[in-house]
Amino acid sequence: MSILDKTKAASRKAVAARNELQLWVEELRSEIFRLREQRREVENAPIGREETVTRIRAELDRLERDALKRLMPGRFRLPLRSGHVVPNLDDLFNITSSPTFSAFEGVGAACVLGNRAEVEAKIVAHAMADMPGEGMSDSERAAQLRKIDAEIDAAERAEEALIRDAEEAGITVFRRRDARPEIFLLRQV
Repeated sequence: MSILDKTKAASRKAVAARNELQLWVEELRSEIFRLREQRREVENAPIGREETVTRIRAELDRLERDALKRLMPGRFRLPLRSGHVVPNLDDLFNITSSPTFSAFEGVGAACVLGNRAEVEAKIVAHAMADMPGEGMSDSERAAQLRKIDAEIDAAERAEEALIRDAEEAGITVFRRRDARPEIFLLRQV
């Protein structure tokens, strides 16, 4: 076997090793991409029914508190000019924002005036009708996100280890543009 044949054989082995290494890195990158997509799905998953009701009640509480702060009791004693004129809700609650927001302020005013149960029931019914499924609680979401983040971290560390092994062997494998700097800067012992 001539030196030229030996060089060609070594070159083929190097090319095959580089291709195999690149495939392994690409598999890890595909896994990282899949895990990031899974993370986005968990982040965007709808909240559970109980938490939906809790958030609606909290928002109604806030709207009611805000309406009470804006309530101008003196306006209830407006002089009636022509018979039985009832003051306008917007005037009573000093609603001065844009038309887009006065509807929400009106919900708070309706709650103050004793229609809280009816308003809450309608909003909850509407929210439940629009809900696609059971949803996910905040604690379930946090647990799944922690698990996925740990898997992403392990995959990124494995990718960096493979890239470093390749560099030691003289093979160049480019890092992802979105690779975390802390993984690259971390010296593994």
